[in-house]
This record gives sequence, structure tokens and C-alpha cells, in this order.
Amino acid sequence: MNLWLLISVFLGTTLITFAITLLRTRAERTVQRRLGRIGATSSRAAVGGGGGGLGSVGFFGRQDFLPFVTNALEKREQGDALKLELIRAGMRLRPSEFLAAIVLSTLLCPAVAFFFTRHPLLLCGAAFLGLLFPVLVLKLMQARRMGRFAAQLPDALILISSSIRSGYSFLRAIQVVSDQMTAPISEEFERVLKETNLGSPTEVAFGNMVRRVPSYDLDLVVTAVVIQQQVGGNLAEIMDTIAATIRERVKLQREIAALTAEGKLSGWICFLMPFFMLAVMTTMNPTYMQPLFSTPQGWMMIWIAFSLQIVGGLIIKKMLSVDV
Repeated sequence: MNLWLLISVFLGTTLITFAITLLRTRAERTVQRRLGRIGATSSRAAVGGGGGGLGSVGFFGRQDFLPFVTNALEKREQGDALKLELIRAGMRLRPSEFLAAIVLSTLLCPAVAFFFTRHPLLLCGAAFLGLLFPVLVLKLMQARRMGRFAAQLPDALILISSSIRSGYSFLRAIQVVSDQMTAPISEEFERVLKETNLGSPTEVAFGNMVRRVPSYDLDLVVTAVVIQQQVGGNLAEIMDTIAATIRERVKLQREIAALTAEGKLSGWICFLMPFFMLAVMTTMNPTYMQPLFSTPQGWMMIWIAFSLQIVGGLIIKKMLSVDV
């Protein structure tokens, strides 16, 4: 009874924490978008992301509960690299808070596993999974955000082209994208506007956006914009051409994804089948499988098999990856 109560309290606390963080993030985005529509340059500069292209000034809008960790990270290059990774994922967390989440996850996972098993290797495995879980969530959020940005980019280029043809300047066309489109592309173009309003050159502001969004398509757009500003040309036509090129690449990528779907499914089946068979055989005949979990030789076989599964999965993923 005490075990289930502890698990319920842990899960309830986790869900409440995620809910509060999500509501706070939505509220901050709503306030920023409303203030951005006022049009006052000074207000936009005060609310938005700071210099350096990382949005450090006013990005969080709340108190730092781990200032000593933040100060230690600011003296090292790893702090800036971690801050950039968090911005790429769209997570409104300080590097110190993300490190605290990693430490908390690393401690909680073996603590929960301790109530089910006392085996040292299983507890070490739970701690390792707790260590990797925040990093995996970070990478997943980065991939989702980059995918949404790539899908929005052609529409944003068409909107910029139409705005320029209607008589707007290039920066005013960027502001139209920031006001009329949704996140994440609206957030990135809004940061470009804030940096230019604070005095950064357009090339530097767009270069910072490429750092935040490492996309080949965006790099192509930024290169075309920089060249056009240096030598001149019809920017609206350039945007239309790049948008058409990006859409053709996306179409080709979807065709490749459809052709490789069977291979990916086979890879997942090959990867998950040993775990499924292990669970079935352990359930049907625990006595037969007991030496695998109770002897050093059995644990060595488990770790070797798991390592080979990881290597095989990476090889299959590499074989099915096609760059366009």
C-alpha cells in the first residue's frame, strides 16, 4: 500500500509540475505577442530576446532559483552551448534548471526502482535511464521544432515575397511573418527584428537565427538575402524561387520516406522482438529464465545483447538515411 501511495505521489507531483510549466510558457508567449503588436521599438527591445542571438535578456521573465549554478556556467563555454540547445528545442529553461532536472531524474529513477528490485545492476540501469531521459526529451523537442520550422518556411518566404511586391521593406515583411504566422517561425523572425532594432546588422541577426535553427533551407535563404543586399537584385523573385526549391525538396523527402517505410518498420521489429520474446518467456517459464537474471554470466549476456541491439539499430538507421 505504501509503495503504490509513493508512486502515486511521485506521478502526481510530476504531472502538476509539467502542467504549471506549460501554463506559464503559454502565458509568457501570449504576453510577448501582445506587446510585440504595440509596435514600440523600445518596448519590443525590453521584452524580447537579448543580444548574441541567444535571447538571454528577458527570455525567462522569472527569478533564477539556482544563481550559483548559472554563474558557474556563464564562465564556461558549455553554458552557452547548453543554452543554445535549449533555445533550439523551444524550452524556456535556464541551463542550470536543465542540469537540475537531469540530477533529479537520475536520483528519482533508481529511487523508484529500489522498491521493485534491490539488484545493483538494475539500479545502475535505472540511474542511467534517468540520466538519459531529459536529454532524449530535449532532442525530441528539437526535432519536432525543426520539423515545424521547415514546414512553415516556404509559406513564410511566399508571404515575404508578397509583402515586398506590395511595397513593404524587407524588415517590414519580416514583421508581417512574425505577426501573422505561428510558432516557431514567428518567434525566430521576431528575434531577428529585436536584434536589428537593438543595432545589430541584418547579416548578424540572420546568422544568429541560423545558429538557433541549423537548417540547410534556412542557410540557403540567409545566403541569398546577404548576397542580394550586397549586390542587389529582385528579392521577391529570389524568395519565390527558393520557396519552390524547398517545396520540391520536401516532396522528394516524402517520397523517399514512403519508399523506406518498410525498411524502417522491419528495423523496429528486429530491434523490439528480443525484448518481446524475453518478456513472454519470462512470463511463461520464470524458472527457465532465472539464471539469466541471477548469475553474472547471465547479466553479461544481457548487456552484450543490448549493446549489439543498439549497434544494429544504428546501422539500420544509417542504411535508410538518404540526404536530399
